[in-house]
Amino acid sequence: MTGKGIGKGRSGYDLAALRALVAAFAANPDAGEGDLRQARLDLARRLAELDGEVPAVVREALNLVLHSGLAFAPEIPDEREVLDGLDLARPPHLLAAMALAPAHRLDGLPALADVPEGMRAWYGRYLLTMPEIFQECGEADACAAALERAAAGFHAATVGMPKAADAVGLARLFRERFLAVPLYFSRRNLRETMRLRGEILAFLRREQEEEPAPVPPRRPAARRRLRIGVAMPAWVARTETFFVLPHVAALDRERFEVRLYADRWQDTPMEAYCRNIADSFTVLPDMPVARRAAAIRWDEPDLLVFGSNIAAGAGEAAELAQHRMAPVQVALATCPATTGLATVDVFLSSELTEPEQAQAHYTERLHLMPGGFNCFDYGPEAPLAGARPPRATFGVSEDALLLVSGANHYKLVPELEAAWVRILAELPKAVLALYPFNPNWTDRYPVWLLARRLSRSLSAAGVDTGRVRLLPPFADRGGVDGLLAVADLYLDSFPFTGSGSLVDPLRLGLPALTCAGESQRGLQGPSMLRSLRLDDLVASDPEDYVRRVVALGRGAPTLRFLRTRLAEAMGTAPFLDTAAFGARVGAALEAIHAEAVAKGLASRLRLNV
Repeated sequence: MTGKGIGKGRSGYDLAALRALVAAFAANPDAGEGDLRQARLDLARRLAELDGEVPAVVREALNLVLHSGLAFAPEIPDEREVLDGLDLARPPHLLAAMALAPAHRLDGLPALADVPEGMRAWYGRYLLTMPEIFQECGEADACAAALERAAAGFHAATVGMPKAADAVGLARLFRERFLAVPLYFSRRNLRETMRLRGEILAFLRREQEEEPAPVPPRRPAARRRLRIGVAMPAWVARTETFFVLPHVAALDRERFEVRLYADRWQDTPMEAYCRNIADSFTVLPDMPVARRAAAIRWDEPDLLVFGSNIAAGAGEAAELAQHRMAPVQVALATCPATTGLATVDVFLSSELTEPEQAQAHYTERLHLMPGGFNCFDYGPEAPLAGARPPRATFGVSEDALLLVSGANHYKLVPELEAAWVRILAELPKAVLALYPFNPNWTDRYPVWLLARRLSRSLSAAGVDTGRVRLLPPFADRGGVDGLLAVADLYLDSFPFTGSGSLVDPLRLGLPALTCAGESQRGLQGPSMLRSLRLDDLVASDPEDYVRRVVALGRGAPTLRFLRTRLAEAMGTAPFLDTAAFGARVGAALEAIHAEAVAKGLASRLRLNV
């Protein structure tokens, strides 16, 4: 191990030197990592030597280390040696472990309620901190297991001990820090974690919020049309909106009244398009969430649909969903997992995108439409056919086999990377171009971690690192289309398969290969290809995925034939047929409402749940 340690300053620890190392690492991770690792190791050793109170300056040093961005890099032998000698039941030793490794890499961590009250918030924040990108195969499942344990710990310390002095504070911390996104890349059933999440959020709302007075019933005795409300933070040109619009744009207006809700005005062509397809478009008042909920409740929708991903975190969209605003409230598959919220009654999914026994994955009642649930309406953002640029634009020769993938950065798990590296090793003329930095997910990506992991994997397999092109974000959809126009084969991600990203190659006639999983997340891409009757482009497992890509890469005539088949199939692609999709959604909404009527739910509004 090389690098500079941090000596003692006047306060007993040189915080200024540590801050400089953290800043150097942030500026250049490759150059600054060694010194920061050594400083972190020195800090952990010092913590392990303590037998009582941890000095404030050492706590501040630990805080700097925990927020440095180094936490999820692979550990080294020196760090494991220190970790193996720690007794995690002793607070200083627990802090030392926290300095060196994230929670999912440690066994025997104490429950949240078992640590001293003064460090519970700090420890709870640590338990909820998940990696931005996984480094090793199996890490996604390990993180999902760790997050389930963390949720159970918070649940026991809040819902299980509601009178405890710090119960509300811990529940508030959970709301601020919990993020379900890392769970999406695991093959585990996420129902229990999300159920715990829902109960903690409900506890906090009961303790903190005063529910507005019930709205007096104003509904006439009978209504000619079902009133459907759809709530989104904003109706802007992004994947969520493209996905939600077909659920409402083509509904039969003789049978349905559509009311759209937003948190703010956007004054964009997409928002204008959305206003035009609805019976009403309401921007909710800039007030606490409970008052926004009252505004929707006043409209008395028969069904309220949540258009955004209310299963990811606990932001305003998820807070709104915790209120009862309609007799029946529905989540869409913009949520890659169950919401866990008691106020969400139904999850609208589809037969092609759910496995057998799918209900076991949801806290909501699962309603399955026939076919798939992926359909896209781009409105004024409809893509136009662009120019076909020369391959040299992307640094690829004309004779190379160009493989591409637009799967998001977070979907590029080590297991997927391992499959791609094997493919490149088998196909020496292949080049893989990736454009994973979709601004719809975030505008800040830990690129260095992905680039380093890719380089390590390729070098270990003896594959030239230059054969993977990690492209920067494109300025617009035309840039994506330009790359896809000159590619030979699109590689979908797994275990979280594509949907919005998979539409682009298919509409441009580029064959795509995907891999079937065991959950909704793993069946989106397969459902789209199966709906085109291209089942031979759906691999059964990672081994089959590698085998099929290699076979296609060695058979140029087969790829040309696939292009012909795809062009024919796309003429009737169900995921671009908004009229047919709207008819299926309409039938589903009517069935959901009819069941609510049969259960006596449609004539009353359940408040304070």
